[in-house]
Amino acid sequence: MCRDYDTITLESIEELIMRREKQLYLNQHKNEIWQGKNSRWYTYVPLRKDGRKLLSKGSEKQLIDAIAKHYKDLELNPMIFELFEEWIEYKIAIKDISYGTRDRYISDFNRFIKPTKFAKRKVRDVTEDDIDDLVRGIIRDFDITAKTFSGFRTIVNGMFKYAKRKKYTSLSISSYLNDLDISRKAFKPTIS
Repeated sequence: MCRDYDTITLESIEELIMRREKQLYLNQHKNEIWQGKNSRWYTYVPLRKDGRKLLSKGSEKQLIDAIAKHYKDLELNPMIFELFEEWIEYKIAIKDISYGTRDRYISDFNRFIKPTKFAKRKVRDVTEDDIDDLVRGIIRDFDITAKTFSGFRTIVNGMFKYAKRKKYTSLSISSYLNDLDISRKAFKPTIS
């Protein structure tokens, strides 16, 4: 609200919304905040699954901003392996896949994606180029058949469609996968 005229401006509304959102994230923080002997400010923040990490900033305001950002990232920007787990749980919960299919997806994810640096990337930071590198690297490094690639493609497509629906990313995986041009010669031939 503009104090001089008692009118509401778009900027004042945005500021109120941002402060309210920040406060909601700060309300989740239950750990002590302290100032060290070196004048830096510290606290512990929880990790997504188990454990915690030490957060340190030069001022109390910087630390409070970092705490709010950390909780927002926990909620809105998971790592790829966390996205996969969330997607699989969702697919089982809505009975969209069977337990056998879930197990196959988990096996394929553990085989192809989990050992890569891609698995620890934040969803929001992933670009089409990153996915292209992953896809072409999997085909090259694992010498897979077209059928195996189809299963892998289903996982990537499903995860990123789910991520877009949850507003974790704006990346359109469907357009990328539809434009993907991979020669049949890139795959290991199936021997009948």
